[in-house]
Formats: sequence, C-alpha cells, structure tokens
Amino acid sequence: MMKSAPGVALSLLLTACGPAADAPGAGNAQSSGAMADKLRIPVLLVPEGGKAHRLSAEIALTPEEQARGLSGRKSIGADDAMIFPLFPPRLPSFWMKDTLVPLDIIFVRTDGTIDMIAANAKPLDLTPISSGTPASGVIELRGGQAKKLGLDVGDRVSWGACTTDPAARPAMSAENFCPAP
Repeated sequence: MMKSAPGVALSLLLTACGPAADAPGAGNAQSSGAMADKLRIPVLLVPEGGKAHRLSAEIALTPEEQARGLSGRKSIGADDAMIFPLFPPRLPSFWMKDTLVPLDIIFVRTDGTIDMIAANAKPLDLTPISSGTPASGVIELRGGQAKKLGLDVGDRVSWGACTTDPAARPAMSAENFCPAP
C-alpha cells in the first residue's frame, strides 16, 4: 500500500500493493498470472554502464487503481510492471497488505534516477516501505527482477512517450516522464 507522508491530504493515500479495507474495488483484483488489460505504457530502466531494459507497465492513475495496485495477483511476468506516477511529486509510502507475491518496489526521484529499491518486499506485510524522498513515481516489479536487470540506486528511469524519442519530449504528465539526461 502506498500511504502519503504526514501533512499530505488523505485523498492522496495510495494502496499500491494492497487495498485498504475501505478502498473502492477492493477484492476485485485480478487473480490470474497475466497483468490486467488496462492502460499500459512503456517503462525504460537504464542501469549505469549496462543494457537498457524496456518493460510494459500497467499504469495506476486513478485513486481506485492506485488503491488496488497489484493486490490479489498470484504472479507477475518478468517483463511486466505497475507504475504509480506521482504528479506532482510527493513522499510515498507503500505496504504489502493483500499482496500475494514478493515485489521489488522502485522509488524514482524527480530527476529520473532511482532513489531506493525495496527488494523482495514480503507478501502480506503491513510494514511501511518508503524512501523518505519526494518521488515522481514508484514502479513495482516481480520480486528479484531489479537484481536480475542489474538495477541500482542512481540508475535512470523514464516512461511513456519519453522512452522512444527523447528529442521529441512531450509535456511532463503522469503518462510521460522525461527527466533531463
């Protein structure tokens, strides 16, 4: 679950990994292995000195989608992800309530670099997970996938139209995150 930092309105609460008891749509999570057929965008993860990785991410834009997150999923594909754009940036906090599989939770700084990777977050755990730094987004991957991709703190991230043509930079939005190189 993603919970907002103190001082941010309750309306910003996000349950990325598991629904709050009163979250709209709680219990409607997909239980098959495939990611939902919802809006998907490309995410580009670029390890320093390594090969760039392009993933297909289900995007959680609405409070309901963010509240549901990946809760109830029994598996996540190696090239699948869920992205939680934070536009405007804020201090996110997640938990694993109602999440059945381990996840790597990647916090993305406002400059497009990885601030923290919470590797193999424990399923069903209610312990808050936060980087303590304002983020432009959070990406969830299958547990252990960040290590397999060689990702580390400081590596670069972009999503949406920004992954295909950096020269044609669209306006920054939840769907397009184009940090300066």
